[in-house]
Amino acid sequence: MRKSKFHYIFTLFIGVAIFLSIDSPFFASYIPSAQNITTILVLLVYITLYKRSSKRFRTIMLVGVGVGFAGEFFLSILLGMYHYRLDNIPLWVGFGHSLIFASVHKIIRIPYILKHKRSTLLVLLFIIVLYSITWLILKNDVFGFVTTLMFLLLLAIEKKSQMFFTVMFVIVAYIELVGTATGTWQWPNILMERFESIPSANPPSGIAFFYFLFDYIVLFIYLQLNPQVKKRYQKQ
Repeated sequence: MRKSKFHYIFTLFIGVAIFLSIDSPFFASYIPSAQNITTILVLLVYITLYKRSSKRFRTIMLVGVGVGFAGEFFLSILLGMYHYRLDNIPLWVGFGHSLIFASVHKIIRIPYILKHKRSTLLVLLFIIVLYSITWLILKNDVFGFVTTLMFLLLLAIEKKSQMFFTVMFVIVAYIELVGTATGTWQWPNILMERFESIPSANPPSGIAFFYFLFDYIVLFIYLQLNPQVKKRYQKQ
C-alpha cells in the first residue's frame, strides 16, 4: 500500500459494521434473505481482493477459506462455543476469515506503521491488555482474560510476526464487538454452556487466540503445498 493515509483501515471498519448489521435480527425482520445479501457482498470483496493479489497470496486466501470453515464447524457446531443467529455457519464466514488475514497483511504494510513499528506495537499491546482487564472487571470475562494471556504468551514466542498478530487481535476484537452488538452471533455466559467455573463475556476479549491458531494452520498447509517456499522459510 503506497498511500500513507489510513483509508484502508477506515474502509475495513465501516465495511465490517455494514456487512454484519445486514446479517442481524433487526435487518432480517424486514428482509428474510439478509444473510444471503451479506454472503454476496463478502464474496464480491473476496473476489476483488483475490484478483488483485499475487499467485502466492491467492493460494493463501484459498487455504484460508477452507481452514475458516473447518474451524467454524469445530468451534461453533461441535463445541458450541458460540452460535450464529440461525444456528448455522453462514456462507460468508469462511471467506470472511480469509479476508481478515488479507486485511491484516495489508495494514501492517502501511508506511506509517512500518516507520513507527515499535511505538505502534506498544500502543496496541496497551489497548489489548486494557481491554481484557476491563472486560474481566466489568463483565467477569474469565474466559476472555485467560485466552488473552495465552495469546500474549504465543506472541512472546513468535517474535517475527508480533505486529501481524497484534493488529489481528485488535481487528478481531472490533469484529466480535460489532457481531455480538448486532446479534449476528452470540457467546454464552459460561464456556461452551457447560463450564460454570469459567464465565465469559459476549464477546470474550481474547478470542483472537483462536485466530492465532488459524493463521498457523493456514501457513502450515501453504508450506506443505509449496516445498520450495518451505525450505526458504526454514532457513530464516
